[in-house]
Amino acid sequence: MHTTPPRAPFRAGWENDAKPGAGATCRLDALTALAILGPAMQKKLLVVDDDIVALKATSRILQASGYDVTATTRSDEALHFLERDKFKGVICDYHMPDQNGSVIVSAVHHHHPETKVLLVTGYREDLPDFLKTGKHAVRVVDKPFTLQGLLQAVHEEIGVPAPSASEKKA
Repeated sequence: MHTTPPRAPFRAGWENDAKPGAGATCRLDALTALAILGPAMQKKLLVVDDDIVALKATSRILQASGYDVTATTRSDEALHFLERDKFKGVICDYHMPDQNGSVIVSAVHHHHPETKVLLVTGYREDLPDFLKTGKHAVRVVDKPFTLQGLLQAVHEEIGVPAPSASEKKA
């Protein structure tokens, strides 16, 4: 009969009971987990654009800048992502074939009011008034934009991602 020896009380930080050839179990306390996972949440962005070329270019520049990007060409899929995950920011095209960007903005404000939104559009004059002024107003980035201009707007509105542990060592 095999019995498991009693464990010592769990200390702050993390424990690892790895034994060669026997697998491992790791435990993290909440503060350590937050220290490890918190910065990842601070970098998480949702990008929504029906133009696949614009979507890929935007996603690549944001990823190269240290953001964790979830990207989609469909607003219904974006709404699904917003229901099941939290994002630090959402960058969304306004004119899309299935729904316009105001649906995404409303969902963000309803489910995650702390999440920042940037709307990308070539038709600023078409935006409804509630997106231009008041409590649900969002930052608008005009098309055409440069990737550097978009990145600057993201940094100003959402914030610069904290460097990862590997970047801090370099």
